[in-house]
Amino acid sequence: MPLALSVEILWVTPTYPFVLMGTALGVARHNGICCAQVDAWPDPLMRMLHTMLRVGDLERSLTFYTEVLGMRMLRRKDYPSGRFTLAFVGYGEERDTTVLELTHNWDTSHYDLGAGYGHIALGVEDIQSVCDAIRAKGGKVVREPGPMKHGNTVIAFVEDPDGYKVELIQLSSPADR
Repeated sequence: MPLALSVEILWVTPTYPFVLMGTALGVARHNGICCAQVDAWPDPLMRMLHTMLRVGDLERSLTFYTEVLGMRMLRRKDYPSGRFTLAFVGYGEERDTTVLELTHNWDTSHYDLGAGYGHIALGVEDIQSVCDAIRAKGGKVVREPGPMKHGNTVIAFVEDPDGYKVELIQLSSPADR
């Protein structure tokens, strides 16, 4: 006779993903409850939606992200009562991918980047040709393609008009292409 199990998710966290079960033979019990660790997330409880950058000149930034880095303008909305505009750009639809939110506060033309910001990272198939194309479109390559320090991953860095760094990461080696 097959064993029937009732499965109920009581809580799931990244540190302790557990499914708590009804009755089962040969499953360890903790305080009278059968426990089995989940190895994969069938449906994520959360997903990354966007990263936000404050920009001093929205049109200049939109030109960089759409024309130089090849993202698409997804949506844009002005908020006159708050004196700001939000523009969303990305490589896919918001429902499917993480995108970039550009926030322009109408009364601010410059931001100090601070010491806490790192970079945005983009995966590319041919890092050298991508850097050449970025340069040809007026973009600023601030670190030429090459292996990262203490590793083999090939990376490069470009800088957007507000000084934010964008890391390019080679997704495959030349031998794989």
